[in-house]
Amino acid sequence: MGKYICAECKHWKMGDIWGSNSRTNSTVIACKGWCYAKPNKRKRWNYAPASNCQLFDKREQTSLIMSGCGLPTEEQLNTIVSFVEEKLGKQ
Repeated sequence: MGKYICAECKHWKMGDIWGSNSRTNSTVIACKGWCYAKPNKRKRWNYAPASNCQLFDKREQTSLIMSGCGLPTEEQLNTIVSFVEEKLGKQ
């Protein structure tokens, strides 16, 4: 379960506090939101590891954001193509 983050769960909702992410993880934007998996909501950053297997409910991915500098590498282009093909295949 450690490979998922809170933002990938249906129980996580965006909050008012957000900004560029200077931490060493995969998110570009850091957002302090809310976890509604339990009756009492809790503050959780979007990049926090989703650790509770019973409460995690994977959100359907509807978009892709990638960032970079300069021209994309062939590996990055292949990643973009595979994500686009995956999204088109779901329609």
